[in-house]
Amino acid sequence: MRKILGFKNKYKSQIKTAQVELFKDYFHSGKMIECGPVSAAMGFDIAGWPMDIFTPGEQPGDSILMMVHNPDNLKKIKERRNINYDAFPPNEVPQAYDIVGELLYGKYKACKFEWGLSFEIIKKNINKNICMMISGPFPAGGHYVLAVGYDEERKLVIYNDPYPPQWPDKNGYNREMDLEFLSKMGKYRVDFYPKRSV
Repeated sequence: MRKILGFKNKYKSQIKTAQVELFKDYFHSGKMIECGPVSAAMGFDIAGWPMDIFTPGEQPGDSILMMVHNPDNLKKIKERRNINYDAFPPNEVPQAYDIVGELLYGKYKACKFEWGLSFEIIKKNINKNICMMISGPFPAGGHYVLAVGYDEERKLVIYNDPYPPQWPDKNGYNREMDLEFLSKMGKYRVDFYPKRSV
């Protein structure tokens, strides 16, 4: 069995986003890495929680990046996780995305940080239409992607990578990860719950 959530029009890339272009000199320090915000934007969209954008040309990842760097929101993030934010900017902290979901969608549970990551967990969640933001050591370094499916027979996780230049084919959409690759990922995830009538 093979199951994949979302379609090509739900795929988003962090390439040439406004924030990356604006902060090029700052970006090399790792403070403005946008893979987490863009993966989260894909997760919300696939789960049925698309973000409203008011500025022409703006991308949802840009908005999420600014949300987690906002000082008021940072206070809320620090209540969830005590961390040295000089070493780890909030866009690299998975618990930050709980706050983003609450800010965007209020009392409705759109996403949640969870411990535990395995092929079985991914299968179970995908079968419930829950995509997951996961993180691990990719060719370009520590990196967030969005797990959107699985292939039971071939034991593969299907994921969308917001940074396609790190692959020889320059394609980030519906990439495949084997179990060895999965075993190197962080043992946590951010689950994006499908929107129901609210």
